Amino acid sequence: MAKQRDGQKPKNKRTVRKRHGAPLSIARAVREASKQVVHDEGDDLYIRNASIAARALSLLFPDEEIDEDDVEFGVSFAWPNVPSPVALVKSYLEENGLAAPGAGAVDSAGRLPAPDVEEFAFDPKDFVFAEMLGDIIFLPRSVARKWARFEQAYWRSSTWGEFKKRAPADLYRETVEQLGEDRMPASRALDEDRDELTDADFPPSAGVLMWGYLPADVKVFVETGTNMRGEELRSIAVDRKAEALAIFERLGISCVEDAELVHAAVGFVVLP
Repeated sequence: MAKQRDGQKPKNKRTVRKRHGAPLSIARAVREASKQVVHDEGDDLYIRNASIAARALSLLFPDEEIDEDDVEFGVSFAWPNVPSPVALVKSYLEENGLAAPGAGAVDSAGRLPAPDVEEFAFDPKDFVFAEMLGDIIFLPRSVARKWARFEQAYWRSSTWGEFKKRAPADLYRETVEQLGEDRMPASRALDEDRDELTDADFPPSAGVLMWGYLPADVKVFVETGTNMRGEELRSIAVDRKAEALAIFERLGISCVEDAELVHAAVGFVVLP
């Protein structure tokens, strides 16, 4: 993220800002950043917190050029439980292997050990399912949570910058790659590219997403086809639910119904 200025020697390590001779803490950096970041009362809470966190990072590491639209915090959450600026800063430090001011054990390079648990760590023994338009969808819980976060970010964001802050980092990159790009301007309207993404069958349909994670013994129930646009369709009829659940049980895989999560993961909205 840091860029070398003309005539400036490259730095080998980050400099942590100090206050009264001691490293500036994350909490104090966030408090100072909160005074400097101005938002309207109606602004999105996550965007506000992300802006404060990005500003706090620039206070903690003054020798770094922190681009607010370029910061990937590597944190996941389920609305409306929006992470605080402090949580976002800590997540950024962990994601980038950096030592927080006053942090505990670090290696000789000043880097923190990798987190023990990833927010979306895949668990092949933990599935959720839901009925949808006569079909049934099975997904690993972690996958469903990640795509639910993506869908909400994708449809609630007006620009690529907002989308990048809200979406899981890997799915954001995958979205950009679908357009054949390495990065997208933060100020560009997301609406300008949604049609092209739809033509690329992205985000994937519920059945296509499900197919990549189904146990082989359950895949025998999947029916394949195409819609009028030629998009690939994969589905399991709801009348095969009992048989499929019996196989999950036989394989020792937990599979519980969670319509809200699965519907959110595949962008399915039930109208009243």
